[in-house]
Amino acid sequence: MWKWVPEVSELKCGFKESYTLKGYQTPIYERILSELPENWNVFVSLPQAAGKTIIALAVLSKLVNNNTVKKVLVLLPSRNLVNQWVDRAEGMFYGLRLMKNPTLSKQTIEGIRGWLKHSGASGIAMTVQSFRNYVKKEYFNEKEFDMVIVDEAADIVLARDFIEGFRMSAFLKGLEKWTLPKIFCFHLT
Repeated sequence: MWKWVPEVSELKCGFKESYTLKGYQTPIYERILSELPENWNVFVSLPQAAGKTIIALAVLSKLVNNNTVKKVLVLLPSRNLVNQWVDRAEGMFYGLRLMKNPTLSKQTIEGIRGWLKHSGASGIAMTVQSFRNYVKKEYFNEKEFDMVIVDEAADIVLARDFIEGFRMSAFLKGLEKWTLPKIFCFHLT
């Protein structure tokens, strides 16, 4: 069956010219894309510095391009990692714009929602502490996003098994009830 593939100039986002997935990353990227429609939670575990973030960004780029994802929520354990994640997204990919740590932006929640809605941004990257505060105050809920990426999840997710599913730390309380697709990235220890 013939499938239409957009011209490069028609893509909303993608790798900048000098970047691409490495050979071992491509099958992981393809497997995540094939699993997301059926599994709401995809777990990616690779050695440290193996490119989990790049794979997650490539998946996000693909899902943005095919209009599956309009807004993403990226959760990380620390402000430094939020900055690194967003800087990497903007440095390696065109069209992937994320707001960093809205708690620090001093914007009102209405301003943040307006920025998300009208800026053409791909979403928000925030610390799990900020996430907890926003959810506790009922500023954000799952209806505002199409997908969640939790990077450095080993520092956040407490337990996972086939019977229980998974339990979150107190910072992510409630995320397990969100029915959005989620990608959890861990490094092997």
